[in-house]
Amino acid sequence: MARNSYGTTWWGQQWLNALSGIDHQNRIPRGKSYANTDKVYNFSIDTAKGLIKARVRGNYDPFYSVKIQLNRVEGECVDKFIDAIASSPLILSKLATRQLDPQVATLADKFGINIFPKSWRDFSLKCSCPDFAVPCKHIAAVIYIVSKEIDANPFILFELHGIDILEKLKQRNFVFDEVKQSEIPSWMSFLQPSEAYACHDTKKLRELSLSAVNQFENGILKLLTDTPPGFTQGSLRDICSDVLKKAVKLSHALLSSKVDRDLVSLSKCTDKKPFIRVNSLGEYAVSPVSLCIYPSKGSGAKEIYTLCDDNTDAKSLPVYHLFSGFISTRDLENATEELESLYYIWHIALKLVGAKAVMPQMYECIDGLYRIRWIPAILNHDIKELVLNVGSSITGIGKNILKIDRTEDFVLDAYQAGLIILSVFIQSIISDAYRHQKKENDAFELGALFEGRIIDIEETPASSGIKLRLESWLQPLFIKELEVSPVIVLTDLLDKKSRQIRSDLIVKRSNLPYFANYDEREDVYDSYTEVVDDADESDAKSSLPDGIKESADIVIDIGFKTKRSDGANGFVHLKDILDDSFYDDIRFACLRTIARLESIAPNLSDVLKSTDYQSLVSIETLASLLVDALPALKLLGISMVVPKSLKHLLKPQSSLQLDVGDFDFDSASMLNLASLLSFDFNLSIGDSQISQDDFESLMASKYRVVRYKENFINVDPTELSRLKKRFEENRDNPKPIALIAAALSGEYEGSTVVLTDSMQKAIETIFKEKMTDASSTLQASLREYQKRGFSWLYKNTQASIGSIIADDMGLGKTLQVIATLDKIRECGGFDTNPALIVVPSSLLVNWQREMQKFAPKLNFKVFYGTKKSLDTNCHVVLTTYGVMTRAADKEFAKVNFRLCIIDEAQAIKNSKTANFKKIKKINADCRIAMSGTPVENRLAEYWSIMDFVNPGLLGSESDFKRDYANPIEKHRDASAVDKFRRITAPFVMRRLKSDKSIIDDLPEKISTNQYCSLSKSQAALYQSKVNSALHRLENDEVNRLALVLEMIISLKQICNCPQTFELDDKDFDPAMIDPQDTGKSESLFALLDEMIDAGQKAIIFTQFTKMGELLKYWCHKRYSMDVDFYHGGLGQKEKSRIVDTFQNDRSKKILILSLRAAGTGLNLTAATNVIHYDLWWNPAVENQATDRAYRIGQKHNVNVYRLICTNTFEEKINEIIQSKKELTELTVNAGENWIGDLSNRQLKELFSVE
Repeated sequence: MARNSYGTTWWGQQWLNALSGIDHQNRIPRGKSYANTDKVYNFSIDTAKGLIKARVRGNYDPFYSVKIQLNRVEGECVDKFIDAIASSPLILSKLATRQLDPQVATLADKFGINIFPKSWRDFSLKCSCPDFAVPCKHIAAVIYIVSKEIDANPFILFELHGIDILEKLKQRNFVFDEVKQSEIPSWMSFLQPSEAYACHDTKKLRELSLSAVNQFENGILKLLTDTPPGFTQGSLRDICSDVLKKAVKLSHALLSSKVDRDLVSLSKCTDKKPFIRVNSLGEYAVSPVSLCIYPSKGSGAKEIYTLCDDNTDAKSLPVYHLFSGFISTRDLENATEELESLYYIWHIALKLVGAKAVMPQMYECIDGLYRIRWIPAILNHDIKELVLNVGSSITGIGKNILKIDRTEDFVLDAYQAGLIILSVFIQSIISDAYRHQKKENDAFELGALFEGRIIDIEETPASSGIKLRLESWLQPLFIKELEVSPVIVLTDLLDKKSRQIRSDLIVKRSNLPYFANYDEREDVYDSYTEVVDDADESDAKSSLPDGIKESADIVIDIGFKTKRSDGANGFVHLKDILDDSFYDDIRFACLRTIARLESIAPNLSDVLKSTDYQSLVSIETLASLLVDALPALKLLGISMVVPKSLKHLLKPQSSLQLDVGDFDFDSASMLNLASLLSFDFNLSIGDSQISQDDFESLMASKYRVVRYKENFINVDPTELSRLKKRFEENRDNPKPIALIAAALSGEYEGSTVVLTDSMQKAIETIFKEKMTDASSTLQASLREYQKRGFSWLYKNTQASIGSIIADDMGLGKTLQVIATLDKIRECGGFDTNPALIVVPSSLLVNWQREMQKFAPKLNFKVFYGTKKSLDTNCHVVLTTYGVMTRAADKEFAKVNFRLCIIDEAQAIKNSKTANFKKIKKINADCRIAMSGTPVENRLAEYWSIMDFVNPGLLGSESDFKRDYANPIEKHRDASAVDKFRRITAPFVMRRLKSDKSIIDDLPEKISTNQYCSLSKSQAALYQSKVNSALHRLENDEVNRLALVLEMIISLKQICNCPQTFELDDKDFDPAMIDPQDTGKSESLFALLDEMIDAGQKAIIFTQFTKMGELLKYWCHKRYSMDVDFYHGGLGQKEKSRIVDTFQNDRSKKILILSLRAAGTGLNLTAATNVIHYDLWWNPAVENQATDRAYRIGQKHNVNVYRLICTNTFEEKINEIIQSKKELTELTVNAGENWIGDLSNRQLKELFSVE
């Protein structure tokens, strides 16, 4: 059971002192036990009569009646007492927050007023029990209960003695009526309509930066006092801290969980029964949904839980478990947009809890009912902005997902919508964290604070006390929302500029009632950054010390910025507010605000004690002000005028200076730079190096903050010792590539990097983009963005800079690389050593065709096949990943290549694979990686590719995960993102088709021939069919056209997959056919892999039903997704369903279509990729099919891929069509009949395998 303490304030303790020294047969401890066990009820305080009444449960009677009467105080002594209080701003400020300053007791004694009873004899005590001892245990129990009420509201003490202190202060022009008024916002005040409609935007949610959360310096609890007056169960701040620690653990556990699970389905949620409903009191309820978890990986065993708001059952979970466990990016991409949005909101909420960036907020549900909810730490501007962005992203979310009562007729304000939806998850985890450590007989305050229990102040007098104490305890968190805005002015007396600003702000204007033009100086409120003119600089700094000085010389002033209805507007000094009747109506609010801030910044009480309302800060309290108070005040949003010297406390740090020796700027390269680098470590403060003597003085200082020249230094002995040890240790020389990374990022292992002028120039020279003309023999006209890509690649190869070209699919990466190769050839770069190109086997033929087409002067050799032999007497060696892994330690080990290029670089993304390990062994002067996959979205795969092109740039793999992958992917750390981009930007070029600088330079349709090779069994079957068909043609002229068309169909089937030709319908079973039986499948999957990784949709056309069924099965097995096949055998209802789901369901990435059934009338603009698995040798038919995706309504460029088997009739017919204009103008109705017009000799040449 929780133990209770009474008299939690000094005035509450004074009340209980009346019981001290009394022990009539242990009655006082028993009285406290009665108070602890709720035996006191029907408790009331009649201040008008000075009477306290209650009933106490008895052992023999149902209850005993207790009455306690206090003496009334009147006369001149009361007026003198009130006059003394009115003359003390410190006492008044405390009264404004329902607190008493200890001076009150001194003044009461001085004027002979017994506000606090000295003993039990100062009461008139009555109890109906038969115990003759006074006080009995029943009276003692009531006295304990009264102490709780007095703790929460000390005005009761005066009122019981007949002193209406607030009325008497009002008679002296101190209007304190507001002390009894609630400052709590109402629930209806949150439900404001949006000024501008915003659509539901999942993409915006996905890309929201969480840097504000990751960098949040937990200080919320420091803003609260140890415990609210009248709370009897210890330190509420400590209890709150314990609950938050548990919530943090729960949050981290869920975010790091790798347990397999299924995404929940919200398909059954409706407008009438939404997933999350927030009622008119602000309470949320969750519609139960099933959650499937697989606790043992690979076992198949699963556990079903119910997700709901009432998780008392062993198989039920609170709503913050909505996305616990492992959820892949692909799962989210395939989910509904609403569910994906909920995931990001859930993730943000848990990250907020994990960073303790949350806070409690009390609000009034309806008249007399109050509740506390947990929300993001909106004191922080960036977190407040995050909440706004969350809200604006979900404003248009369906009512089946989130429904907020009383907002049916308008769109809720985005900021309030963000608070409400985030609060649902935050409150869920806070409540569960509390339930883990909840104790029997916990005070009602704890249930109200952590579980959202409603406080009904009309239920009992005790409820009113609960509301008062929680309200006063939480109010410092919402000071910024009050009617007056405090302004704290700090002046550095040794800084002329700081003194001048204080004079301008306070001294010169102190005789004015207000400063009408102060808003013109709005920038002063945050800080000032004015630079002293050169002519005045020496004078301004003449009084500053040369080295370390252990004195503060800082003055504090307090004022307020207020806007008045009568036109007053501006900064008002505290002295004017207290002395000028013009400010009577805001005096109370100003004093109350100062009292609340005093617990955070104790120095402010010294201002109230001073006759001129300013205070000189001592060196002993300077650290408390600058290190503890100012960050807390900043978190509260308090405006401050702070001189530069105090705005940022400096810390001693190590710095790394980089220089380059005799650098040849005309032939700048990474190799030259790396060989000439030099470095030097120093100790510095700000931009200045610090001497050893000054550093030793810092080490010896007994103060946490000291002055150093024009700045102040935060002296942390532990940090200084660590810095000294690190500086004195013998350090290994950093690798040159690590120093280059440090030069780009500006940081090295915690040390600031400083570049000399020559080093800065060298970096700029090496990485500066320079346009280059393509070779004179290149057979292609490069688009503008391709010219830039080619020039960048060529410049990098000349400077020995490894490059990653990661342009979007269809932008011509291969052409840009071929242009680079041809330029190097033209300049003699391959005269000694060739380039090595490593590609997937499915692209081997493509590369050959592209080099032949675009760079006919480029001499290349293919290193592939069973009879391969390495011939380096060429410009380029072309091979596959499979061959490379076997040759890396053999043939390739003997060659130093001028350049090593890898296509589809994601093939080396896993550093544990042979592909990565072997490619790293290839000796090359420079390296290029090509990838259309957005590798920046998968940082774990990024390191291996960058380590191939620029070994060591990103450190070891474990260093990379620690410094970049985890902070960025798990925490969305903006500083880590920024550092990562600074290091990698010079080595990566990625353009998207949606980029404004590119989209106008692109054709609307980008068509690419994808060449495939026949497998051995395919080639044999193909030739056999050709031979038999040609034989029949020679002997049957009558049916010649029919035979030709029949042969075309058969050969197409063989090129597609042999089994579609060989097997009858009854024997055809897709599950029994291996994709490796056909060469086209490898090319198809290479394309689809990249498209799906990029989150794009594709439609695949085929002329054959069997092939369509086979493609459907293959795609389903490979990608674990449902794939539809649209063909003529389907009914209209099913056809409509297929089209509708593909267009609107994000999980539908692939659609197979029969060319004939889908040739016209369909709108499939959700697809940005069209794959012709087999071709109808009539361009009009092919274009008609392509136009299913490329038509009105398509917002993106469309990529068209045509799979063509090399050395077969497919390649030859394609060449004929491209070379003969009349064939490109065939009509749809002409079909493929034109092929039948060819002679037998032409047909033999056309269909034979070369």
